Amino acid sequence: MRFTIIIMLLVFISSGCSSSKKVSGNPDLLFQKWDLVWLNGDSIAIDSERPVYIEFDKSAERVSGFGGCNRFFANFTTHKNELSIKAVASTKMACINKEKNKTENILFQKLSKVTSYQIVNDHLTLFEDNSPVARFSISSVIPGNLAGLWELIYINGRRIAFNGLYPDKKPSLLFKKDQSFFSGFTSCNQIQATYQNKTNSPLFLPGAMTLKACPGEGERVFLNAFKKANHYSVDADTLSLYSGKDILMKFEKKYQEGSD
Repeated sequence: MRFTIIIMLLVFISSGCSSSKKVSGNPDLLFQKWDLVWLNGDSIAIDSERPVYIEFDKSAERVSGFGGCNRFFANFTTHKNELSIKAVASTKMACINKEKNKTENILFQKLSKVTSYQIVNDHLTLFEDNSPVARFSISSVIPGNLAGLWELIYINGRRIAFNGLYPDKKPSLLFKKDQSFFSGFTSCNQIQATYQNKTNSPLFLPGAMTLKACPGEGERVFLNAFKKANHYSVDADTLSLYSGKDILMKFEKKYQEGSD
């Protein structure tokens, strides 16, 4: 009887400890952009043109983002699921919109009190002690490393030579930082699309496109690959688009956003 009680007590203690643990999965998931969806008890609607977001830079140990009116930045430290954000600073633009001003002020206050985080199902929750203070979804804001003009240099899976597909103008993508929408060129038509970053979902959602008649297969091949892309990587001045582990396309950076 005594042995049974001891076993039950150990199980109870073990389950109590595990329930208070904030499991984050892959810790590298923290280091990206996140859109604010909940703050201090209130839901926050994502502004499609310029959402409130936060971004963690692992190498610089810097956090930055946009509060609704002002950009903000700070240093941070993290270990396992612990997180500390130090001395949040921001630009000083006047906030005419009262709701945006309120959200921004609360967000800046709460960030400096964060002690831990949790990532579950594409959502990041920040905690003050054991109380949630802010929740974010994986951002659909264009990341800084995508911003700029990219020109296609490689496309997978075609017997026709690359220069045969695109003898004149090559496809390109133009991303602008802090926006969800971007534009592109199929080698024949102009396109508009939306960036999103969700697990097991397309990376891009095609929108409007001009309707010029196009010779050859180049546009069709490009659009088929474009629609399949579900994640990307940037290495120096090369952007690679993937479907799972398969590389679909590679682009070369022609210019950085903000350059001449």
